[in-house]
Amino acid sequence: MSDFFHLFEKCGLCPRKCGVNRNRGERGYCNSGAGFEIASVCIHHGEEPPLSGKTGICNVFFPHCNLQCVYCQNHQISDNNSHAYK
Repeated sequence: MSDFFHLFEKCGLCPRKCGVNRNRGERGYCNSGAGFEIASVCIHHGEEPPLSGKTGICNVFFPHCNLQCVYCQNHQISDNNSHAYK
């Protein structure tokens, strides 16, 4: 696990490679820290039956998306960290 947090010393986890040190509380373009946050968890029944079966699939959404897609269908979840569970 310590190998994982070593990646936070000069963050390059996404294509932006901002280089901030999350272990020291710095935040990059995505505004993520070193902690783990979840914005939303739900059971989704909208996929094709071979994928979701009879019970649905579990969707887990994370805040602080760094891609900032113009037509993001989950903008309220991915860009809003005020409702994230820490």
